[in-house]
Amino acid sequence: MVELVAKKTVGFNMALHTKCWKFYEARPRGNDRNFKGEYVGFVEGFERYLYSNQWVSFLIRKLKDQEKLHLVTFNKLLHADSIQLSPFCFLVSHLVMILIWQGYGLEKVSLLLSTEKYIPSEQKTDTIIQDMNITKMV
Repeated sequence: MVELVAKKTVGFNMALHTKCWKFYEARPRGNDRNFKGEYVGFVEGFERYLYSNQWVSFLIRKLKDQEKLHLVTFNKLLHADSIQLSPFCFLVSHLVMILIWQGYGLEKVSLLLSTEKYIPSEQKTDTIIQDMNITKMV
């Protein structure tokens, strides 16, 4: 399955596939012998999940969008319980995701955050929000 997607998606590998099924909640995180989903089902005897051709097509279609690929790749940043982030890093990661969801392209967000003006500091977070003209969430 990974090989099929990799033929159409540059850089696709097992690690990215794992991020994809977690991001799209294609299957449970543990082994559920009774699970039969839209794209995947648990196969007894094989004792693993087996993904359908529809899952392959779905991933190829979704991952053509570079912004969606970026969201899948960095989705872990949205879950503070999965990694230890300082409050500031957690805020910046959410800010980046909000900007992307509001239609700012990854290139613009990266450019804005990489300029000297935005060297990470807690005091500069308000400047980033103000310059990008978005509503600050309280």
